[in-house]
Amino acid sequence: MAQTPQSSLKKKINEFLASRKHSNNLIEIIASLDDVRNVKPNTLLGIQRLFVELLKKHAMTSGGYTNEDKKTKEAEEKYKSWLRGCYKSVFPKLINVLENGDSDVQLQALSTLMYLVQGEAKYPVSPKILFPEDKLQMIIESVISNPFFSVFVQRLKEYFTFKDVIFYSFKCVSNILSENFNCNEEHLMNVLNFVKEIPVPNNREKLFLAEAKSEDFISGNEKTVLDIKDFCSFSSKIWAMLSGFKNHTTDSTKLLLIVLIDKLMFYHSNPIIITDFLMNALSLKGPIAVLALQGMVNLVRQYNLEYPNIYDKLYDLLEPNIFYTKYKARLFYLTDLLMMSTHLPEALVASFIKRLCRLSLTAPPQDIAIMIYLIGNLILRHKGLTILFQNNDTATLNTDPFDNDEKDPYETNALKSSLWEIKMLQNHPLYSVNVPARFINNPLPNVEWDLGKYLEVTYDELFTREFKKKQKNISTNFEQPTSMFQPSNAKLFDHFVLV
Repeated sequence: MAQTPQSSLKKKINEFLASRKHSNNLIEIIASLDDVRNVKPNTLLGIQRLFVELLKKHAMTSGGYTNEDKKTKEAEEKYKSWLRGCYKSVFPKLINVLENGDSDVQLQALSTLMYLVQGEAKYPVSPKILFPEDKLQMIIESVISNPFFSVFVQRLKEYFTFKDVIFYSFKCVSNILSENFNCNEEHLMNVLNFVKEIPVPNNREKLFLAEAKSEDFISGNEKTVLDIKDFCSFSSKIWAMLSGFKNHTTDSTKLLLIVLIDKLMFYHSNPIIITDFLMNALSLKGPIAVLALQGMVNLVRQYNLEYPNIYDKLYDLLEPNIFYTKYKARLFYLTDLLMMSTHLPEALVASFIKRLCRLSLTAPPQDIAIMIYLIGNLILRHKGLTILFQNNDTATLNTDPFDNDEKDPYETNALKSSLWEIKMLQNHPLYSVNVPARFINNPLPNVEWDLGKYLEVTYDELFTREFKKKQKNISTNFEQPTSMFQPSNAKLFDHFVLV
């Protein structure tokens, strides 16, 4: 009975591993990868088993001789050199299968490639090479350029639990971007999504200084040293290349900001130079501006950054159209964080309070409470602004000295105004609005209001909450009706006819 190609290949692999007299089988085994259309998952599994076995036995590692004579050592070294050459040649062939094979074969090719990377990390071919980063770079570059990127990156995520894979993945991405990578829009999005999937903690200590265990590294060596300065350098290079791309779309700009905030900012060598990009993004408004605002808040809180016009930009974002966006809750939350300092000028804070007051007059009910509590927090931080309670609260839209159209928050005359808008909201029909608005009638609390309780309240939740409240029955007639029809002595039907 004739052997199938798969059984024949398996036999050749077993013969090669069993005896050196079948060494030439290796050439035929590697050649089985040449015709991508005929490569099967079992082909890849067999090659994976073969080379992992060689790595475990250190069959390709120089040295390790004991009492062999010179001639034997030379022959042994020549054989090992030949094996290393074969091992090196198999990687481009596997990459070709990854890029051009059938879908099930492609996934197996990726798994085989990563198994070999893991094997070489544990059992180095050369003592000088601590990690096979050149091979990892080949894999990442192929994945980024592949139409099935989203599928492949999910498989790669399985290896992002290892600290050394995270470290060298950043290095590989920085190398790829630096080597004139063909970064069209699709590839750019793939690079951004790839970096986004790498689970980099926003605390440097967790990645570099935490107590290491062998299972934290793909090499299995808990003594692996990862240099934080190098990682910061990789992060800075990635940012420089990605932000320098000239044809960013709205989608790529949003994704770039997400990657910056979640992954790159905490490891940038000089985060302050990011501020110009963030300030420009703030001018774009919309979700991009809110993401940029998040970045600026991080810089302000972590580095005590003082940047001119940041409050002007934030003031400009507080417009009526924010109520129809998905990011409004995030904007209010970030506004609260950015205005946390008690050293801000009262004229500036008063302008923000008045801007929020005006917005509350036309805002949906679920957003009014958020703004009222935000106003309360701002006044708690700046007790001098209680003067807004004492000013003439009988002002109207026409007599209010506050200039809502003024772009400069220092020039709005807000300190001469009052909180008449909040007074009006005390007459709002909804309990969840009129009760918070009464805070100006009472002594201020000792602690701030927690905005987190109100940021995600939806209109449906608000409606349900109001519906469940017990309402007082208000008399609308001097006689309590006993039926749907008018009483017998009613005069209504003497003058009106139902049509």
